[in-house]
Amino acid sequence: MNQSPTSTGTARRRIATAAAIACGVLFCVSCSFRHEEHAGKVVEKVYTPSSTQTGTGVAVGSGGKAGVVTITSSEPEKWTVIVDIGNEVIAVGTSAERWASLNKGDTVTVDIALGKHTGWRWNATLK
Repeated sequence: MNQSPTSTGTARRRIATAAAIACGVLFCVSCSFRHEEHAGKVVEKVYTPSSTQTGTGVAVGSGGKAGVVTITSSEPEKWTVIVDIGNEVIAVGTSAERWASLNKGDTVTVDIALGKHTGWRWNATLK
């Protein structure tokens, strides 16, 4: 397809505008959190080992030819601390070292990232 210089310039401006809007949205989302710190007590510690699952099936390609498909998914091991922060009990992921150093009943500080406009919990970490 042969494009005129005018249509090429218009396309470039549209791409630049879309990129600027995307950057603005990402900036707003990344700055749209407020953090709250809560003191809590460790209620439980949960270790989840890594796992791998494999499945097979049949897929049909665009040419109508069928073939065998193998799908593998895996999850890394996880160390989770269940913390009672007074008004609720939440699960917080942590490092293996921190998980091993905690015991039931220990007092911890939880940093919770909440959406500024929605109030949704996005993340919780141990301080």
